[in-house]
Amino acid sequence: MTMAKKIPVVIATGNIVSGVTSWAMELRRAFAGHPRYEILLLNYKGEKSGGFDLHASGPEEAADLLHRASPLAFVPNYHWSLYMAGMDPRIRIVGICHADSAEEYYDPLAWYEPLISTFVAVSPECAAKLAGRIPARAGEIAVLPCAVVVPGTLQRDYRTSPVRLLHAGRIVQKQKRVMDFVPLAEGLCGRGVDYILDIAGEGPDLDRLKNGLAAIAAPNPLRIHGRNQPDPLPVLWRAH
Repeated sequence: MTMAKKIPVVIATGNIVSGVTSWAMELRRAFAGHPRYEILLLNYKGEKSGGFDLHASGPEEAADLLHRASPLAFVPNYHWSLYMAGMDPRIRIVGICHADSAEEYYDPLAWYEPLISTFVAVSPECAAKLAGRIPARAGEIAVLPCAVVVPGTLQRDYRTSPVRLLHAGRIVQKQKRVMDFVPLAEGLCGRGVDYILDIAGEGPDLDRLKNGLAAIAAPNPLRIHGRNQPDPLPVLWRAH
């Protein structure tokens, strides 16, 4: 009996610390060994890394890779120039709305709607607002929250001092609420609890966060790791 070829599902992301990259890598792990689908990660315009299956430095190279691998399903995420690959009838585009933002998701998804085969929203709120922009496609928007994988048994020592805090991803208040670290740190200092706060990533609110922490009348053990590749993240997570 001949085994049917698996259907490739290509997910475009970048070789940086981000929620979308972490989600894509976890999805690939979850689907390893799946009898029907094979998840492939496309590193678009990022530094080459062994953690990805495909690499493309621009839209032409990406389109060539996709055309040669088709038929397939393709998740371009926020790489809007790659949605033009949907002009190939052998490539089905999945448009995912990762955040409640008109500028970042609702507007572009509405613009590229004719090329998108189906839509996914990470929350009912995102689905409702996206449906308001493309009412004719409202019945083709699935709600699929991003899951957080938690081991059945956590092998961690919660009595370790200092308390170790970590934010990995974009440093922005609107979606990530990074400024919540300021009252958290203030509360820890007020209770005499030692802590370390590690920040991995980059974003427009980094200086605002640093200034907010500096205003607390206590030493602030803040460590900025900057823009990283996702490969070191598992080590950081295990240390916190």
